[in-house]
Amino acid sequence: MEDESCFEIRDNGNFIRLTPIKISYPDATGDWDRNWVDARIEVKAGAFTGEYVAQFRAIDFQYFRKGLTLVYDNLSGVSTFEDIERYLNIEIKGDGIGHFEASCIACDKPGHMANTLEFELHFDQTQIMPMVRQLDSMLNSFPVVGNIWNK
Repeated sequence: MEDESCFEIRDNGNFIRLTPIKISYPDATGDWDRNWVDARIEVKAGAFTGEYVAQFRAIDFQYFRKGLTLVYDNLSGVSTFEDIERYLNIEIKGDGIGHFEASCIACDKPGHMANTLEFELHFDQTQIMPMVRQLDSMLNSFPVVGNIWNK
């Protein structure tokens, strides 16, 4: 299953983009394995650009979506995208008056031999709901399947 929906944060030419590619283990019988999604990560941060493929669980997108709606409603607080393999961490903080900062850590592979890039992106509240809709589209194409807590 190929899908072109993506999640993206932009800041004056800089960006982080996460594009789901396919279910990682389409023939898996266990719910835990059926929820893994291969995704392409693209980054432009100052003079740095790059891309890599990572694996996430569909529920990672669902948790992030919930957090984004909360920071949108309050204009403050924190919403975090994080995955158990540590491919990508995005922490979005609101200042209470509509300005947001995304602190990002992109990691090209799990483990101690990985390479990381840390950067920040800034945006305002008008970009939050489009991000929520992007996550909705991703979850429509790559939904949480079954009960992932039963391995």
